[in-house]
Parts: sequence; C-alpha cells; structure tokens
Amino acid sequence: AGDALCVIPTNCPDLVAAILKALNCTGEEDEPVNGDFMKLSEALRTHFEIKLPCKEFLEEIARRSGDAELNGLLTGDKEKLTAYLWGRDILDLLLQFPGVEFSAAEFLRLLKPLQHRAYSISSSGKKHPDRVHLTVASVRYDAHGRHHKGVCSTYLADLVDEDTEVGVFFTPNNHFRVPSDDSLPMIMVGPGTGIAPFR
Repeated sequence: AGDALCVIPTNCPDLVAAILKALNCTGEEDEPVNGDFMKLSEALRTHFEIKLPCKEFLEEIARRSGDAELNGLLTGDKEKLTAYLWGRDILDLLLQFPGVEFSAAEFLRLLKPLQHRAYSISSSGKKHPDRVHLTVASVRYDAHGRHHKGVCSTYLADLVDEDTEVGVFFTPNNHFRVPSDDSLPMIMVGPGTGIAPFR
C-alpha cells in the first residue's frame, strides 16, 4: 500500500510555441540533446523543464538584463525571491525581459531535464489488478497577464486519451501503511497527498 505512480509528461504545445516565439526561433533548429540532434520544438516538448525557472536560468537572465530587482533578489532574502517567483514561469521572464536574447543552444543549456511527476495511487491492486487509478486535479491559474497550466496534471487532462501511450513507473512509499488488523481504528492525515490514499 502507498506506492506512487510516476508519470513522464510532455510539455504543453502552446507553451512550447510561445517560448519559441519569445526566443525568435522557428522550432526547426537542430540542437544536440543527449548526444543526438533534435528539432528545438521537440526538445522543448519532451526533454526539458520549461515551466519552473531554475537557478542557472534566473542568474543568466538577471546578468544579461542587468535588472536591479532580480539581481538583488538572487543575492538576498530567499523568501522574497520565492514570493517574486510565485506564479511566474520561464515564459513570464522571457516576456518581462524582451531585450535579453538567447540562441537556441544557449537557452537549452540553461534548462533542467523534464522530470516525472509522482502521484499517489487511488485504487487497490486487489480490486483492480490490471488497472491503476489516479485522482488528479488540473492545475490552472491566471498570473502576470497569462493563463498558466500545470505540466503533468493538464497533460493528463488535456493531451492524453485512451489511445495515448504514457510513460510511467512505480515507486514505493514505505511510509504509508494501514494496520494489518482491519478492525483497528485509524486516523488518516494526508497533507500533500490529496484524497488519493483515502479513496
């Protein structure tokens, strides 16, 4: 009990297109990714984290823009930096600093690999031996003049249908166990897990 299912998402095609536009790229640029050449659009869609700005990207855009606020946040209070970044993604920063230009290769070097997302399983293997159920709320919000979407939650909600092959793997969660004696009462507290274990 308590295993998680890790989903390997792809990025939203609309976000990829908007980032390509902000970079003044076509998406057809061939770039090296993991030892092979790949179209920039495909690399951004399937291989790189394009939502959350990593430290290297923030530092480079701060350096190139010379923006006093961002440079100050990067050397100062982490809580203020977290507040500044709340709701912002990489595209927001590209749009905020349109004078900062990156080549396709420079941009890719500043990105982290696209990571899987782990979800608590909300079904029992005893009742559904050939299926795994997930309970996923789509992350959608408006911030900084744009509509934002969660990477994996909206991948599952908007881009996946019953014919889509989705990369997944299991990971154990040894911290979640129910008593072996079904007659024992339990108090379940699930901060961060949502309702999946309760289901």
